[in-house]
Amino acid sequence: MSNPITVLDCEFESSTSSASVDLGGRTLVGVQSPSGIGSATTYTIKNSDDNSTFVNSNAYNGEALAVSTYYSIEPALSAGFKYVQLLLDSSESITFKLYVRDAD
Repeated sequence: MSNPITVLDCEFESSTSSASVDLGGRTLVGVQSPSGIGSATTYTIKNSDDNSTFVNSNAYNGEALAVSTYYSIEPALSAGFKYVQLLLDSSESITFKLYVRDAD
């Protein structure tokens, strides 16, 4: 059985923290950086069970960030995430793409 990929927007509005994204029971398998990155050089993936308290995950913490680049996430590292938020090291107004698939 195939697990189709769905793409979700993860938006930053003049902030270092993105809006939270409800994964809807799906598994995060990738993140794509936009072409319009300003001075941000690293990103961190945070997750939450209650959409209130976010903690750093072990999926790509503090990774170097490049323009228009797809970052693969090992599904085992993001399994069970309910809500995701990205954290940048500088304030941006941009949209990342989150790639998710139905949970196995």
